[in-house]
Amino acid sequence: MRSALLLVPVVLSFVACGSDSGVAQLPSTLPPTPCASGSFEEGRTVKISVDDVVDGFGGMSSRTPSDLASGLIRLSIEADAGNKSPINVTLSRDGTEVSVVRGVPAGAVCAVDLDLRPGHYVAKEGERDVEFDIIEA
Repeated sequence: MRSALLLVPVVLSFVACGSDSGVAQLPSTLPPTPCASGSFEEGRTVKISVDDVVDGFGGMSSRTPSDLASGLIRLSIEADAGNKSPINVTLSRDGTEVSVVRGVPAGAVCAVDLDLRPGHYVAKEGERDVEFDIIEA
């Protein structure tokens, strides 16, 4: 009995480890985020592009207007046409989740309108991220 108890932590560690070949994003069972429509002021739009590496390249980039002041902004997520599956982008401010844009299919753009306070923001998809700052209005 004593030797069996010693094996339990070893067995549990093998179950918890998994593969180190990369980080797989689990598919979301939540519905895709409803996307905003209509025009929006270009100088208040943060554009984020995501390429999931499937076609050999991959990356995440952003374009943020200079001195973007707090208030209503549009966050626009563009999924590369070569992406294997829909993407999910999480936006956080100073470590606290602010918004999640889910289910953006390959080749599509989904924008959401957000009322953002001043602070440091990080948009993350899988292991990649981009950062931007919002200043006091």
